[in-house]
Amino acid sequence: MPLPARSLGESEAVVVDLRAHGWVLARPIALSAAVVVAAGFAASVRIPLAMAWALVGLVALVLLNLLVRYSRWRAQSLVVTTQRVVLRRGVLVRRGREIPLSQISDVSYRQRVVERLVRAGELRIESAGRDGAEVFVGVPRPAAVQREITRLLAEQRSGTVERLSLPEQLDRLDDLRRRGVLTAAELDAAKARLLGGR
Repeated sequence: MPLPARSLGESEAVVVDLRAHGWVLARPIALSAAVVVAAGFAASVRIPLAMAWALVGLVALVLLNLLVRYSRWRAQSLVVTTQRVVLRRGVLVRRGREIPLSQISDVSYRQRVVERLVRAGELRIESAGRDGAEVFVGVPRPAAVQREITRLLAEQRSGTVERLSLPEQLDRLDDLRRRGVLTAAELDAAKARLLGGR
C-alpha cells in the first residue's frame, strides 16, 4: 500500500516506494506445493478415511499459512522520501516507523548468495537516538536503495534538497526505473500517486 499523498510534507516527494521482494514467499509456496502434491498422491491410492481427513486438514493449514504470509507481504512497504524513511506493515493492526533522514548515521545492506541471485537482501539503517539498527528484510535491489538513500543524505547535508516540480519528479522516477531501483509497475504506481495528489 503506497504512502498517501496527504501524509507528505509540503516540500516532500516520494523517491522510492517498495514492497518486500517476492522471494520472501518462496518457502511457504514451496511447502504448500509439496503438501498439495503429497496429498494428491495419497488421494490416488487407497488410504484410511481418518488419514484422508488428516491430509485435508494439513492442506487447509498449509494454505491458510500461505494466505497469512501473502497478506503480510502485501501489507508491508518501505518508502523513502526526500525527508524520511518510512516502514509500514500489518494486516489487521497497522504499524509504522519513520526515520528522518537527518537522524540517519549509517546505511548498509547484506545479501546472502541466494539473495544475490534473486536481487534481494537486508537493508540496515542506523539512526541517532535508537538502540540498534532498523533492519528491513527482503528489500529488492538493496544496493540501489542504499545508494539512493546515501544520495539523499548527501543532498540534504549539503543543503541542495529542494522542492521538485511535477515534471522533475516524473523525470527522477523514470531515472530510478532505468537504474533498476523501481520496476515498471512501481513507476506506474508512483506516477499515479503523484498525479492523483495534484
